[in-house]
Amino acid sequence: MNNETLKEKRRNRNKEEIVNYAEKVFFRKGYNEATMEEIAEEAGYTKKTLYNYFRSKEEIYGCIAERGYDILAKMSLDTLKKYEGCSEIEKIKKLAYVFLEYQSNYSGYYTATFEYTGKPLISEEKEQSSLLILKECVNKAIENGEIIYDDATTLTLFFWSALVGIVNTFIKKREYIEEYINKNVDDIIEEGINLIIKSVERKDDKLWRKF
Repeated sequence: MNNETLKEKRRNRNKEEIVNYAEKVFFRKGYNEATMEEIAEEAGYTKKTLYNYFRSKEEIYGCIAERGYDILAKMSLDTLKKYEGCSEIEKIKKLAYVFLEYQSNYSGYYTATFEYTGKPLISEEKEQSSLLILKECVNKAIENGEIIYDDATTLTLFFWSALVGIVNTFIKKREYIEEYINKNVDDIIEEGINLIIKSVERKDDKLWRKF
C-alpha cells in the first residue's frame, strides 16, 4: 500500500513537472503550433513516455487552463477581501480591473482560459469559479438596491462577456488604436468598464427627474 502511494506521488510530481515545461512551449508558440514532440523535448522525456502521463496536448492544456482559473479566482477573492467595506458596485468594478490585471500579468494563462475554442478541457466547476465570485457580488447588489436589473445570471454573463470582448478587442489592437486613432487604450478600457456599470446602476431619483 505504501509503495502504491509513493508511486502515485511520483507520478503526480512528474505530471506537474511536464505541465511546467509544457507551459513554456504553449506560451511561446501558441496552442495550435505546439506539438507533443516539442513538449517531450522541453521536458526531457521521450514522446512515448509523455503519452504514459497524458493522452494528448489538449489534456496538458487543460491542466494549464486550470492553473489559470485558480490564479484568477485567487486574485478575485484577494481583491474582495481588500475592499470588503466597499459597496457591491465598487467591488464589481474592482473585479473588472482584476480581469484586466490577469490578462496583463498572466497573458499565457488568459489565452488558455478565454481564447481556446476547442473541446472543453476542464471541469465546469473549475471554469465557473471566478464567474460565481462575480455573480455573488451582482446578487448582493441587486438585493440591496444598488443595481436596477433583477436577473443576476444574465447580468453576470453580460459583464463577463463584455470584459472578454473589451480585452480581446482593445489589447490586441492597442498599437493600431494608439497610433492611428490617437486614443489611449487603457483610458478606453476604463471608460468602457464605467459605462457597463452605469448602465445598470441605480440612479438618484433627483438625477432621473432632470431627464
